[in-house]
Amino acid sequence: MHFRRTLLILPLLAACGLPSPDQARRNLAPKDPLTPEYRDIPLLRLEVKATELYDLLFGGAQANPNAQLLVLSQAQGQMQPGDLVLKIGVPDIPNASFFVGIGDLGQTIERNLPPLAQIPGVGPQLQNLLAQIQLPEAYLSQEVVLTSPQKVKVGNLAACAGNTCTQAFQDTQGRGSTANPLEFFNGQPLRITAEASALFNALGPAPFQGPTALRLSFVPLPTLQQDPGYYLGQLGSGCNLLPPGCNVAMNIQSGEVLAPFGGQAPNPFTVTSKALTSPVSSLPPEVLADLKEHTLSTTLTLEISTSLPTEVEALTLWLGSGTTPRFTNPDPKDFVYTYNQAPIPAAPVDGQGRSTGTQSATVQVNLSQAEIGKFLEALTQPDLHAAAQLRLRGPADSGSVFRFKVTDSLKIFAKGTARLKIGGQ
Repeated sequence: MHFRRTLLILPLLAACGLPSPDQARRNLAPKDPLTPEYRDIPLLRLEVKATELYDLLFGGAQANPNAQLLVLSQAQGQMQPGDLVLKIGVPDIPNASFFVGIGDLGQTIERNLPPLAQIPGVGPQLQNLLAQIQLPEAYLSQEVVLTSPQKVKVGNLAACAGNTCTQAFQDTQGRGSTANPLEFFNGQPLRITAEASALFNALGPAPFQGPTALRLSFVPLPTLQQDPGYYLGQLGSGCNLLPPGCNVAMNIQSGEVLAPFGGQAPNPFTVTSKALTSPVSSLPPEVLADLKEHTLSTTLTLEISTSLPTEVEALTLWLGSGTTPRFTNPDPKDFVYTYNQAPIPAAPVDGQGRSTGTQSATVQVNLSQAEIGKFLEALTQPDLHAAAQLRLRGPADSGSVFRFKVTDSLKIFAKGTARLKIGGQ
């Protein structure tokens, strides 16, 4: 009965010009909805595999045409299949020559080489990394072609610069000691390889910036017949009676260095990402204007999930116009914030510095009023980009050694959360 009475009243209300209850509720609602009290502002979303880090942090093949990032397929030293490695080409040293006398046989001697030309095609970002870290291992491989005399036998052959040398070169059969020496035959290329991390750590980025003075250290040996006069028997092939001995000549070619994509870093080192288009660029202009007018406070949130074997000592976020990050000399409208209150631990690692798990962390900081002003001003810039600068350190559990694997990844999500005045009041 009550229901039927209501149905009769509704037409009467409409006839008298009065709104129905539903219409009355709609009339009481504000024309524009209330501004939400909190609003998330996405700033940087970075999700990369370890293979993509090379491009993001060091410019990849475009910036480093002579430094290839490879996935190792065959173990070498402590490098294992699945490890990421860098292969860097080394210039040829043609027409290397020196004299070896009869009295030098069986003795360790040194001979200068022509200077190694500057190693090209390694960009400044990668050079900067090599200046900050030590290589846990590196292998220098070269092809040697003897041009004089007909045959030479040497043991303990090493390349040296300053006070540092490589370990002894070996051929593919493992020969290279004085007991099992290398044998070079005229015109026949011989591929030899030596562990060379000590040499490259001593040189740092210098070989990529100019010529490098090198010398050879080796023990010249007589022939299989143990005949010290063998060299003299090659008269007309580079050997002399006076002074007794031979002019040894060779071409050193097709050189390359293979090293882990990683290093040893007991002290912090810094890497900087490319500038990426910020997600905030997609926010409508009226939303940005609303944020600038009504924001009371802002919280900056950094979410990190990483299987990289490096500890994050500090993370700096840059937000600004254009594709060139400006961390050290920001423009007046740029927003730059550094979090360095507590290190973010590395992912768990094995004894050689490979990650065995994932590490996640969420950091929240309240911005000061001055920082809020810079933050809101940055949001209004055109062509908005964001970048991250990381201060990293090798993990203690592996003696500060870290090695990137093909399966490693890094995720960084940065956002600002603005607290707004209700309804703009």
